This record gives sequence, C-alpha cells and structure tokens, in this order.
Amino acid sequence: MSNRLRLKLLAAFQSFIQSFSSSIKRKLFLVMMLLTCLPLIVLTVVAIRNAEDRLESEITRSNLSKIEWTGSFVDDQIQVLDQILFSLMNDQAVSTFMDAAQKPDDPVEFPVQNNLFDKLSAQYVSNLKSFDEIQLFKKDAGKVYAIRSGEERILNDQGSVAPWNALGGRKAAFIADPDPGHFTMYRSIYRFIGLDLEGGIALQVNWSMFNPLFESLKSGDSAKILILDDTGKVVLEPMVSGAATAVPEDIITRIHGHSGDHFYKSGKYYAFYQPFAGGKMTLVKLIPTSVVSESGKNTIWFSIWIVSILIVVSILFSIIVSNKATAPILKLVRAITWTEETNSEIYIGHDRQDEIGLLEQKYAQIIKSRYQIHIEKRTAQLKALQAQINPHFLHNTLQSIGAMAVVKDVPDIYHIIQAMSSNLRYTMKVGGDLVELKQEFEHIRNYLVIQKFRFKDKITLEWEDDSAAGSGLIPPLSLQPIVENAFEHGFRNKRGGWVIRIKTTWEPDKLRIEIADNGTGMSEQSEFELKERLSRNIEDIIESKESMALSNIHARMKTQFGSEFGLEIESEWQSGTRVTLVLPNLSAQGGGFS
Repeated sequence: MSNRLRLKLLAAFQSFIQSFSSSIKRKLFLVMMLLTCLPLIVLTVVAIRNAEDRLESEITRSNLSKIEWTGSFVDDQIQVLDQILFSLMNDQAVSTFMDAAQKPDDPVEFPVQNNLFDKLSAQYVSNLKSFDEIQLFKKDAGKVYAIRSGEERILNDQGSVAPWNALGGRKAAFIADPDPGHFTMYRSIYRFIGLDLEGGIALQVNWSMFNPLFESLKSGDSAKILILDDTGKVVLEPMVSGAATAVPEDIITRIHGHSGDHFYKSGKYYAFYQPFAGGKMTLVKLIPTSVVSESGKNTIWFSIWIVSILIVVSILFSIIVSNKATAPILKLVRAITWTEETNSEIYIGHDRQDEIGLLEQKYAQIIKSRYQIHIEKRTAQLKALQAQINPHFLHNTLQSIGAMAVVKDVPDIYHIIQAMSSNLRYTMKVGGDLVELKQEFEHIRNYLVIQKFRFKDKITLEWEDDSAAGSGLIPPLSLQPIVENAFEHGFRNKRGGWVIRIKTTWEPDKLRIEIADNGTGMSEQSEFELKERLSRNIEDIIESKESMALSNIHARMKTQFGSEFGLEIESEWQSGTRVTLVLPNLSAQGGGFS
C-alpha cells in the first residue's frame, strides 16, 4: 500500500470519527447500532458454535456406545472360536494322536488318522459360516492335518495358514492372512506330562461372519470401518473393495497409547476405536470432521438471513429513535448551559415519564437543592453540637454522688455509684481490639453489683477461674452482653434463686469461657432458630439491621480470629442455657498464639 493511499484512508477515517463526535444524533445512532447489531452477531456465532458442539457431542456419544457394543460382541464371537480350539486340544482323540511319537517318515495308522479327521470335520461342518479351514500341526512329524472345503489334507508344513515356527505361549494368537477376507487364530499344544511343545491348532476365520456387526456400526457413506493389527497396519476394511483407507499417523499413535476414552479427534477425522482379541486387533471407525460442518450449513445460512433482516430493522429503528431522542436532549443541554453560565433559572416542562423526563426533573431540582443543602448542613452542625456530652463530666458527677453517699452514710448507694463509675471508665478507656480477660471479669463484677442491688439475695455467682487465663486476651465488651441476656431472657419468668456460673479453661491452643445460668432456657425450636442466625455468613450478620448481642459478638470473633472460633450455645427448656466463647490462646505477655 502506497503512502498516498494510506494517508487518504487515514484522513477518511478521521473525518468519519469527527462527523460522529460533533453530533448527538449520530452518536446515539452509532451506539444503538452497536447495541443491537453486535449482540445479534455474537449470539448468531455462539448459536452456530453450540449447534456444532451439540452435533459433535451427539456423534461422539452415539458412536462410542456403538463401537463399545460392537467390539464387545466381536470379542464374544472370538471367545466362541477360542472355545472351539480349546475343546479340540482337549479332545481324547486329538490328545492321543499328539502324544504318540512320530517321525517325519513314519506312517500313521489309518484308524487313528481317520478318527482325527472325523473330529476335525465335525467342528468344520458345525461352523461353516465362521471359518474356512482347520489345521492341526504335529511338531515331531513336521506335518499339518487340515480340513478345507470338506476335503481332508496332509501337508508337509506347506500351504499352512499359521506360523508354526512361532508357536509358544498359553493364550490364543492372531495373524492377518494374505487373503484380506480372513485372519488366522491359533493355539500351541503342550504335552500334559513334561509340558513339551507338541504342535498347534489353527482356524482360518472368515471376516464375513462379523459383517452384520460391521453394518450396524457403519453410519452414512462417509464413515469408514477398519480393522488394525497391533502394529497399526490396516488388515481389513469391511464391505469395501479396493485399497484400504489410510489411517493418519496421529490416530495410530493415539490407539497404541491405549487411551481409556476410545475417542480421538484429529484434523481430518473423528476416530472411535475398541481393542479386541486381547488387544491384538483394534476395531476403528473414522467419521470425517466435515460431516459436522456440512450438517451445519443450513443452520448457518438460515442464521445469516435472519441476522441480515434484523440488522436492517435495527438501522431503521435506530434512525427513528435517534431523531426523536435528539430534540429533548439538546433542549435540556441548552437549559443546563444557561443555568451554569447565568446562575439563573429557566423553566422546562417535565411531563415525560422516561429517562429524559427524569433528567428534566433533576434539572428542575438543581436550584432548589442548592439552598436545601446549605440549610441541612447548618442544621446537622447544630444537632451535632447539641448531642455532644462530655463523658468525663458524667464520670466526675458519679464520683461526686458517691462521695455524698459516703458522707450521708448510705453505703449501698456508694457501691452502686462506684460500680457504674468503674463500668463507665472501662468503656471510655477501651481503645484497642483486645483486652485482658481479668479486665472483662472486673467489668462483669461491677455489672452484677448493680443487679444484686436490684434483685437483693436472688442472685448467686459461681466462678471457676483458671488462674492462667487471667492474662488471656479477648475482644472488649464480649462477656457483659451475654450475662445481661441471662437477666433479660433466662430469669424473666424464673422462680426461686438465680445462679450464674462462669468458668474459664486454658487449653494448649484455645481459651474457653463458659457462661451458664439456671433460667428458663429455650425450646428446641428457639434454640434451632438462634443457631441458624449465628450460622449465617459474617457479611449477612454485619449487614443485618437486627440488634442481637450474640450475633454481633459471634461475628466479631469470627472476623477477628477465624471461622473455627466463635460462640457455642446449649440450652434445655426449664433447665438453663450455657454460652461458650471459643477464642485463640492469646496472652498479654506473649502477644500471640501460645
């Protein structure tokens, strides 16, 4: 491309961009085109791709099932042939004949030879459609006794269908015949005593016995059915005359890799394969990958026509909408510009119910909001000043009242004032994330002083305090809400004495604090609902508008220490409730996990 042409194209592109940047209507038209046409194109491409994927998935699923079934059935038929070989090997007449010593030039007694051929002929006649020839090789005599087309023959290791010089092994072996319509299946025969190799027995099997299975496996003229030997060589292409289909090297490599999925997609074929005959041969079905693209052509063309029509409709619709939308937008822009430049109002009717109407309403509120913001700001400042109460002044006032109670000889009031003052001072001093456990206990004792004054001799406090736990660290104000819950819920309808038990256990990796009461407890349903609320996500607990002390404490502990820490609750109706705080074993001295 020449520099002159490149400059012309660049200038044309810049002119195109400028024409849109200078016009609201053109921008809106372009945006609407993009918003309508791009999704249509993307959805069409995705739909075509999904259709191809579904077709490919269906081809894969159905053919995998077929080839596994066919391979299994072929194996069953080969097992039947193997049973024929095995039954002949163990036949009395055959065993007697094979066990008798015989040199190459020694004659065979006619009754023995006739009996042998009778046995071979019986099997041959019974399986005419399965194999064309039975051969029995006697090693010491170097002769082969065969039945073919009903004719009895004795061969001197010539015209044999099996490689008798390669005998050995205990399992059936297989070899492809020069005649592509057959393969040979043979077994070695060993002497029962001494296990010496005596010879072998073979069947020349006709591939046509499997044709019904191959026909059921084939689907369409483009599919190829092949039989490969263990070297990857094509030994048969059923129901096809002429040269066999060449199998791509990558497919042969995949088959030899013994992949368990029995499926491979190459660049040209979908390959489905199933080993049989003990892995010596493999049944392969090749389906060209072009089948999927050919099947999807109608879908592609239909989608292209639909998208083309929709794009034309979108263009017309975009022109109409952009023209209608431009006028009120430009009007609103002019009004806003006038207000900003002159700091004066201009009236615009806002009867529309769409987004443009919302913008017009917002414009009408601009001037009003300026004055309201100023007034609300001053009001908020005034309220903030009115709400300021110096906590130190309240603390000092309580101390003064306590001193007056001492002077007036009212010790009970003095003790209550002291407890309230200590609690207030504690809440004022708390500034960090953790405090020592002994400080929390002192806070509870002050709270209980006030409660004992209210309820006189009804309250009994039982402590089981591990001395090592006093320096343990705990989030501040975690225990008092739990004790307060006992009074609010547990003791509300409780008759008789009230007992609160507090027990600390200092474990190697955890600190447990149990707070139990002998109150009315909770029903199973109430306990279940409480545990459900505590099991919510931390975010849900924090964002919840309900005021629940246990949820807040539980959320704080999990957020600060991890999901394995928090509250454990056990309750029994009319027997009481026990809340256990499970915390990491932190100490004030170590500052970390003990």
